[in-house]
Amino acid sequence: MLKRPSLVATVAWTALAAVSLAACGDSTVTGRPSAAANHPSAPLQAALAAWSTFPAGAPKRPIVLLGGDNVNAPAQGFSDDALKEAFLDGAIAGPASYPSGPISSDGVDLITSHQALTILTTPSGSGPPATVTLQVIKVALGKDTFQTDRGMLPLPAWQFWKQGVQNPASVLAVSPNDVFTPPQPNNRAQVVGAGTIGRHDRTLLLTFAGLPAGTGPCEANFVASSAEAASAVAVRLRPITSAKYKDVACTLVAVDRHITIRLFTPLRNRVVVDASSLMAVSVTTSGG
Repeated sequence: MLKRPSLVATVAWTALAAVSLAACGDSTVTGRPSAAANHPSAPLQAALAAWSTFPAGAPKRPIVLLGGDNVNAPAQGFSDDALKEAFLDGAIAGPASYPSGPISSDGVDLITSHQALTILTTPSGSGPPATVTLQVIKVALGKDTFQTDRGMLPLPAWQFWKQGVQNPASVLAVSPNDVFTPPQPNNRAQVVGAGTIGRHDRTLLLTFAGLPAGTGPCEANFVASSAEAASAVAVRLRPITSAKYKDVACTLVAVDRHITIRLFTPLRNRVVVDASSLMAVSVTTSGG
């Protein structure tokens, strides 16, 4: 599905409580929390500090959007480039009338449809200026899936049907009061691509892209480290390669890799943070 470019995270698959370490040579190894490693590295400390205001203990956990992903383009795209450029440029004319409500849904407050149109008409592309204008012909409250730090979630959305476009565009309808504003990333590539929380909410399977496992040329093993705080769990991966192959030219081909770490305390509502980029990691449960 096409997303608004400036609203999409570019995922490059390429008081401190505790630290844990795990080594990954094969596909998956579980490491116990290491009481000896009680001084988190600077990147782990920085990641926890960046997310220290996340209200993991709040009665209602706020939504964490990955990359500000609050707009979904029409599911089947556009019939020509002119319509697509108009959408990306925010060249969208509002409807003759707007729905008057509702003001809440699924236990969360909602923005108005007019506020949602303002989001939709904010230019997000860097391409050529629009040559046509999209006309909104219908607005209705519905649901769409959005990428969050707890996976793809169905959430209330204002949906906009436009003349000449088969499917509606969706704008997240949840009030900003129920959406956490993440810290600014540090412009480094995100290393940990995803996580899966498992047994007793304490085993965390990290998924990332890296060189094939091994000690030969163009191979690497990885060491994972983590640090925990009340608001977040920071995770970091470090490759280990053989020094004798340091001058070997390798094709930059990455494969899916996995490593499992064990947390000191259950994850619960804390956010998992990639220490390389300071970005939240999408975490789902092993049951789905």
